[in-house]
Amino acid sequence: MYVLGLNLIHATSAALIKDGKIIGAVEEERFNRQKHSEKFPTQSIQWLLKSEGITLKDIEHIVTSFDFDLFKDNEHPFEYNTICHDDSNLAGTNKIRADNQMLYLQVKREMEKNGISNWIGINHHLAHAAGTYYLSDFDECNILVIDGRGESTAVSLMHGKDGKIEVLEEYPIKDSLGHLYSYATHICGLYSNIGQEGKTMGLAPYGSPSPDLEMIFNKIVEYADNRYSINREEMRKLEQYKHPTGKIDNVSKSLAYHVQRTYENILLFLARNLYNKTGCTKFALSGGVSLNCEGNRLLLNQSFVDEIYVQPAANDGGTAVGAALYWYAKTTGLRPPKQEDVYFGPEYTNEEIENVLSLYKIAYKKVVHPEKIAAELLSNGNIIGWFQGRMEYGPRALGNRSILADPRTLEMKDKVNKFVKFREMWRPFAPSILSEAISDYFTKVYESPHMNISFLTKTEMQEYIPASIHIDGTARVQTVTKEKNKKYYNLINNFREITGVPVILNTSFNGADPVVCTPADALRAFYSSGLDALVIRDFVVTKSDEIAIEA
Repeated sequence: MYVLGLNLIHATSAALIKDGKIIGAVEEERFNRQKHSEKFPTQSIQWLLKSEGITLKDIEHIVTSFDFDLFKDNEHPFEYNTICHDDSNLAGTNKIRADNQMLYLQVKREMEKNGISNWIGINHHLAHAAGTYYLSDFDECNILVIDGRGESTAVSLMHGKDGKIEVLEEYPIKDSLGHLYSYATHICGLYSNIGQEGKTMGLAPYGSPSPDLEMIFNKIVEYADNRYSINREEMRKLEQYKHPTGKIDNVSKSLAYHVQRTYENILLFLARNLYNKTGCTKFALSGGVSLNCEGNRLLLNQSFVDEIYVQPAANDGGTAVGAALYWYAKTTGLRPPKQEDVYFGPEYTNEEIENVLSLYKIAYKKVVHPEKIAAELLSNGNIIGWFQGRMEYGPRALGNRSILADPRTLEMKDKVNKFVKFREMWRPFAPSILSEAISDYFTKVYESPHMNISFLTKTEMQEYIPASIHIDGTARVQTVTKEKNKKYYNLINNFREITGVPVILNTSFNGADPVVCTPADALRAFYSSGLDALVIRDFVVTKSDEIAIEA
């Protein structure tokens, strides 16, 4: 049975499952090159169908991760109690999609344009929940969904057991943690476009407590009857600290510090309440806010938490998979089969890549062991683009569409930020580490293959990987195993054999645009940045004749 899952609101995406197994999943931005694209995922659907060799007629169920039927008669205002990222007066209504009937008709029109007449919409938070519960492989777990908003909900506490999902408690949109965090990001001067909240998380360790801001945030969040609420009137008081975009000072840093601490406090409050309801010590998280890796670290360290799973594509892009998995489970009564992979995107053969290299008249060398060549390049101080296998699903680069560098000198962090990523110099990078070595470098460790949890670096090990740890000594770690990504594992292992360090600096293969998808994307990113070399499947491209490559 084929099920096609679609996310049509923000970070639009599509996912195809067959008998409960994910065949492919991708965000539309990877094809149309528009970051956080809101365009209908036409190209994503076409790629999925083509890669499986089927047509829409072969799809038995098409499911969207939003219940658009609620908007037919404008009964549930889509933007009710929403704070726009640039709505400084906190008016309570975002005018971007004020007419909900128009939104419904727009979706219906796009569906029909793409040959889709019969489709089902499910609750947005259920799509988030299914995406993390069924991929977690937990039989029973607590499910926390935290995002900007669903149809009428911003936070959901659920319980997964025996393949079923039960909603236990919900918070309305006015109490959205996503909106609070986004608004603080805007006030900080960090909001140039959607999806900048990660900058605030990165800036927070540079900040220090401010008595005035602490007083405001203590009034913004109110606790009563074992629930929290957000006082939007108190949020207005943050307006006096508003910074122009890009103007970061100590006040900005303190704002980031306080909104991060506020989020962490509420996250632990919610998690404890959920634990008290179920007695379960396993947690599965989803929703864009749950990509907050520092919050996840603190949650994992709680006495009532034994295991944690954060969906790799916890943002809205991942709800396409969640919608498809939920509907499969609902219609068959079966739990989707275990599936640990996250590489669900397009893949390109050597022949396809060589055709592109020849078309652009680019000099290249074909090599037998690209992992070994890449390790040698990295150990010699080169920054490389690494393009291998199927593209990752979700916002994190996990070793198939990555920019890699040597983590052993702090100067490398500055070089990658300035010459390759073209971003703020304080922004941190992640370490990819051989799974068996994680306890040598970090404390209170846990498997983290999707780079969604941070860990504290051991004091004595910080001098060995300074470019891949943050100012507070934490790092958003990716653990790498041979079973899940053999080629990437071999690269890091080869680097370890050369340097003695089983860690490399990893960041997504992109600049301001989306992560690269195709060989042509990789070449454009390579030649428009300060990358020294590109290792693209079995081919190596360099910008300097001084870089010697052995076949």
